Amino acid sequence: MKIPITVAKQFLQISAITEVSNGCKCIYFTAHKGFDYKPGQYITLLLQINGREVRRPYSLSSFQATDPLPFITVKLIENGEASRFLHEQASIGDTYEILPPNGRFTLPDTLPKHLFFLAAGSGISPILGLIKQALFTTEVNITLVYSNRSKEESLFYEELNSFAQTFKNRLTIHWLFSNNKNLSKARLNRFLLEDLVKQELRDITNDVLFYFCGPFAYMEMIEITLLTKGFQLEQ
Repeated sequence: MKIPITVAKQFLQISAITEVSNGCKCIYFTAHKGFDYKPGQYITLLLQINGREVRRPYSLSSFQATDPLPFITVKLIENGEASRFLHEQASIGDTYEILPPNGRFTLPDTLPKHLFFLAAGSGISPILGLIKQALFTTEVNITLVYSNRSKEESLFYEELNSFAQTFKNRLTIHWLFSNNKNLSKARLNRFLLEDLVKQELRDITNDVLFYFCGPFAYMEMIEITLLTKGFQLEQ
């Protein structure tokens, strides 16, 4: 006879909501005692919408050492049931049941000399926490290639630039805006990625890890390009 396993329910209460760009909001939570997570992981919100439960995973953008409140970044999706609910109805004081933090999009215990991050749009959400963790707890060098339609639509633009100034010897950011008249700096493609990798890594090929997040075609292009250049899948 199997004994059913009961998992204690977890809840988060909204402490603050801020708009970080047109169509994106950060939702900050007061966590219950014992709530723990790794930067880059996600939580699944159990939302009650129109009398039924809707589950949606959202990446945590925070890092405990720098952010007293865990937070997620929610992009408003056209016809997106959960994102529209959170944008239009979520308010301070609301409490949501969640599934515990999960996911392997995290930093390993032993880090390489270089971390290379690539993000498109709201794909920066889990990467932001990883960058903060690496900056404030390690000495590794970091590259971020961040693609957006414009500077104005870039999430955490000021915060990331502030990090680049504070850690100017360790963090390099390449901003790519699709409205840039200089087409070579507008969209990430295979040739630009090869140039950036060569520029940032020089002779480092084995002691680097790549993290990327964005639309499927974007991530597929990055993976194929890196594999073609001789990097290993486990990197």
